Amino acid sequence: MTRPDRSTRRQAAAVVLLTAVLTGALPSVGLAQSKPRVIGVMSLVADEFVVVGQEGTTGSKLDQNARENVRIEGGALERVVLGTAMKAVARVDSAAKVMPMLVNEPRYYRGQADWVDGQKATLPSELAEALRGAGMTHLILVQKLRADARMNTGRVSLGSGRLEGVGFYVDRITQLQLAGTSERTVGYLAPYLYARISFVDLGSMQVVAKREVTRGDVVVASQTGAGGGDPWNWLDAKGKLQAMASMIERDVGDAITALVKSP
Repeated sequence: MTRPDRSTRRQAAAVVLLTAVLTGALPSVGLAQSKPRVIGVMSLVADEFVVVGQEGTTGSKLDQNARENVRIEGGALERVVLGTAMKAVARVDSAAKVMPMLVNEPRYYRGQADWVDGQKATLPSELAEALRGAGMTHLILVQKLRADARMNTGRVSLGSGRLEGVGFYVDRITQLQLAGTSERTVGYLAPYLYARISFVDLGSMQVVAKREVTRGDVVVASQTGAGGGDPWNWLDAKGKLQAMASMIERDVGDAITALVKSP
């Protein structure tokens, strides 16, 4: 028996690392026609969340904010992205087969910025070959997007600096008046999601369509039942995870539904 060459071994390794189909935990999408699309889903947006502390003046062009990166263990939020994508595809194309992939390769998170340029996708060669080798015709790629902070109060946008991926914006200094009330409060907590979602034809490596999500929702103390204190403590760990998961299910779900409708 001939030994596989180095390129073949790299492709096989990529498949082992990436093709973690989450059967049981996610809804199945069946085949209903002779040549359905086989859509891979890869998320590179939620390996960690970033706690951004407001330090500069609101509206400042200088990013003076303090940042702390916190690792998300077990791919908890990436699993939410994958499950959301499967449900979105099922709503639009019940004939499609969906292959969700839980990435455990740190270098893909680090190198993702150059993967999409305009309407062209340039994935690492061993990755692209592995995806096509697994029978995928298309890829839903969810990546981190870097953009200006825009935390939504329902009336105005707050925040300064730039955000990326998933995290929490913590403001301890801004005075707010709640809409429709005389209540005033100091500071707020805002879970945010900044992502670029691309729908890639793996045959041509063209980006069929893409969407950007820049979402940040302001939460004040009275909305959480907190009596004041540090905004970071207004939600416990479970509440923080639920806030992020809700944003993913709503905004990523809507974006993928629109993308998969593309011809």
